[in-house]
Amino acid sequence: MSFSPHNAVLVVHAGGKQRALDLRQVAEIRGTDAVHAAGSVPGSPGVVHRNGVRVPVYDLRASVGAPTASDAEAVVVLDLPDRIAAVMVDAVCDVRIAKSRLFAAEAGVGKGDAWVAAWEGGEAPVLDVTSWLQVYEQNRAE
Repeated sequence: MSFSPHNAVLVVHAGGKQRALDLRQVAEIRGTDAVHAAGSVPGSPGVVHRNGVRVPVYDLRASVGAPTASDAEAVVVLDLPDRIAAVMVDAVCDVRIAKSRLFAAEAGVGKGDAWVAAWEGGEAPVLDVTSWLQVYEQNRAE
């Protein structure tokens, strides 16, 4: 498989699990000191400001059932089709080009995952952030 932006992922750690984010959606990576509690949405640890706009931060560690009280290291701001959002992660690890892609159903990974990126020496489920946020917000509303 040759290089394609469709195969590039940002590898992160969240709640002790390795996950990947579609690199095409990554707008910027910031430290957690950029998170402000004021103006946060329910269930969110806060907001970051991007170009004068408040962007809600969601804790990706919650997606793996991990406690969210641990020290996060970074916030990844994402340009999604329907909104701008940010996810808090324990660590940003690497940018990888997937040599192969397995669809989530074939790989047996969770419902919030779109596909599994595999590269030499590793693999990680690629989070479908838009779907994950819908579930995250529904769970917080209940």
